[in-house]
Amino acid sequence: MRSASYATSFILLLATLLTAHVAPTVSTDGEWGPIPGVNDCGILFVANWAVQEHNRLSGETLTFDKVLNCSELSEGPIFTFRLLISALNANGQSGSYDVEVLNGPWTNTRVLNYFAPAS
Repeated sequence: MRSASYATSFILLLATLLTAHVAPTVSTDGEWGPIPGVNDCGILFVANWAVQEHNRLSGETLTFDKVLNCSELSEGPIFTFRLLISALNANGQSGSYDVEVLNGPWTNTRVLNYFAPAS
């Protein structure tokens, strides 16, 4: 019985730590704020997911390169990320893209709101 409670505690701790990496917040609720760590593993995960989701929906074959800039909006347990990313097309040419992803780490919700060439 005691080992089951340790296992439960460990799983909850692990879930909390993983969520913290996917939702690195510096903004306050309801306000857009910059994310200083564009190379944070959580931001890179969301950006790479956005490219894969865009490819799935559009039929394109972009390859994620890097995050150039990012900001977030925190609304309770939901985070919306605005990213400026670099991706390579099928010919290896680099392009910049504006991306917006809704991320609800507590509900495993992730939605690609917007993906378009940067203006």
